[in-house]
Order: sequence, then structure tokens, then C-alpha cells
Amino acid sequence: MSQCCSDCFLDEYLRKVIQADGMPGECDFCDAKDTQVMDVKKLAAYFDPVISLYTAQVEYMWLEQLKECEGRFIWEILTEDWGIFDEWERGKEIIEAMYDRSSPSDDRPLFLDNYVGREDEYCGKEDEFSAKLERDWIGFCDEISHRHRFFPQTTFDLDLLSEILSFSKCTMPAHKTLFRARLCGEKKFPPELMGPPPLDKAVDGRANPGGIAYLYLASDANTAISEVRPQLENRVTVGKFHIQREARIVNLQDPRVGSPFKWGDSLEFVLKVQDFLRRLGLALSEPVGRTESVLNYLHYLPTQYLCEFIRHEGYDGVSYRSRLGKGYNTVLFDPVTARCKSTKLYRVKSLDIKADEVK
Repeated sequence: MSQCCSDCFLDEYLRKVIQADGMPGECDFCDAKDTQVMDVKKLAAYFDPVISLYTAQVEYMWLEQLKECEGRFIWEILTEDWGIFDEWERGKEIIEAMYDRSSPSDDRPLFLDNYVGREDEYCGKEDEFSAKLERDWIGFCDEISHRHRFFPQTTFDLDLLSEILSFSKCTMPAHKTLFRARLCGEKKFPPELMGPPPLDKAVDGRANPGGIAYLYLASDANTAISEVRPQLENRVTVGKFHIQREARIVNLQDPRVGSPFKWGDSLEFVLKVQDFLRRLGLALSEPVGRTESVLNYLHYLPTQYLCEFIRHEGYDGVSYRSRLGKGYNTVLFDPVTARCKSTKLYRVKSLDIKADEVK
């Protein structure tokens, strides 16, 4: 029975598993003593979903191709693609002990003796699930924007959308600081005037339909100022907000898988929906014209629907990357979730201009 410690891995999630569930002992791979160790056989349950993403090349390549193939072994892939090991040599020892390299060749997993890879990447197969997801969402957005707004004939699988969004959920702690900006005159606004507009003045936004007030906040003062699109020498009041309670947020800033071990058997599905989650985040981030117009209103409809659905699912808000500033934005559906504690007055001294030729 081989034991390994958390220092044998770079992956933080796996390190915490060993530290929490292991037993005091000595590591058989790095010789660490008086540390938390775990039987590598128990760790196989965490590695199985990751390894199952890859297929031994002998299963999908012709013999002549195999002779000329330059590939990678599973321990090299886990080191290079996922950063699980600090060096693949140690990874090789652990994987071989985990899956019993000493067993007869007929009983050994194919990936222990062969190069492995993603069959769909090598053979150029289209990911039909991701492609269909994209088509369905585009069709639905077109439907509610241009044909049937309240009773669309094209539907999107809301149960599937709920599951997809759950992979980007996070918790925003109480007392976290966020910022909101308002253009002003010579004097700054007091904290009590830094909340969302009254309902009769709440116009359509990226997240809120007209007449419904959400609270738009930013991760830092400069991003908050950028979001109001000031001109040179404009004065801007920036309010400092504190989250009043722990908030459940859908984080679409930059969706990433992170540690593959935390997803278990859902890992393959999570990988498939990453591009779609990024699309949703980019849709929220995309700026539109400053003036109110029918085109702006139509542009906002899909993201308003998305945010209404996120709210319906019991979340407190949604975060997305700012395209105007360097930070990120957070929309809180219930404005009382955050409270403005103080304000400061700023004067805009420069604007960074980036332009692309319109062809």
C-alpha cells in the first residue's frame, strides 16, 4: 500500500483533500515524514474523471500512424495540461502505483502503456453538444428580440441553463467593498444618493428592464468611473459600498474550470459549457451606445432575460468583466444587499482611447 502526501501535488484542491482526510505517516514518494498521507488507491476516485477525458491512441489511430506519432503519456498530460504534479517523473510513479502497474498486461489500463489524447481533438470531430447549445441560445435571443417577446415559439432548455449557471456560482462575503460612480457637479453626492435610481427613472440596462431598479457596482473606483463614460474634466462622485450579508453570485467574469478534481463526474460536462458561459459573460460586458434608442433596448433584451432567470433561481446577483475599465462589475438584484458607507469626489484627468478602423 503506497502513501503519498499533499506536497506531491501542486493542485490546491487535492492538497486540501489529503490534509483534511489523510492520516499521519510517511510519504512513499517524496520521503516526507510526520505529515498527512493518503493511500493512492483512494485518490484514484478523484483521478478517474480527469483521466477518462483522454483515450489511449491505439484505440483511434491506425498502426502506421502510431509508428510515426509523437504523443504524451497520461502523467505528462496531467502535469502539462492541469498542473497537477510539479514534475512528470513523480507523477508517473504515483499513477503507476494508483492503477497497479505490476498487474498482468492484459489487466492494466491502456493509458499506462500508451500515449493518450483527446480523440475529438485528433480526429477533428465537432462537439455537437456545445454547437447545439450555441445555436439554441442565438435562436432564442433572436426570437425575443425580433419576433415573439413574451410568448416565444423558440424555447431554451431552462433546466439545462440552471445546471450550467450552477458551475459558476460563488459566494460574496459580507463586508466586501464595491464601488458605484455618478456624474456630478462641483459638490459630491452624499452616501444616501448613491443607490439605484427611483423606479420611475430606472431605464433599460444590461441587467435590468426599464422600471426595475438593480444596483450596479464595480470592483474598484476607476472601473466604476469608466462605466459612467465621463468626459475630460468631468467630476464624478464615487461611493464605497459594503455588502451587508453573504451573497450568492453567478460569476461570469472569466469562467474557468480551475481544479479538475472538484467537479467529480461532472468534469466533462463542465468543460463543454465553458465557452457558453464565456459567451454569456461577454454579452453582459459588451457596451452599447450612450443614448437611449430602440436598438439599445433590443440589444439588452437577452441579457435582461438571463439576469431575470438568474434572479429567479435564487441568486443575489451576477458578476461580469468590465469592457470599459480594468476590473469587473457586479449587479445586485436587491439594492439593500449593499450599503453606501462613504463618498469621494474625483475629477477625470485623462481618457485612454483605443480605436479600430470601421470597414
